[in-house]
Amino acid sequence: MVIVRELEVHCNFRTLPESL
Repeated sequence: MVIVRELEVHCNFRTLPESL
């Protein structure tokens, strides 16, 4: 599903700054 893929990307983007 495309929606799930987009959701995963959004989650990754949100955790990216936290990891930095």
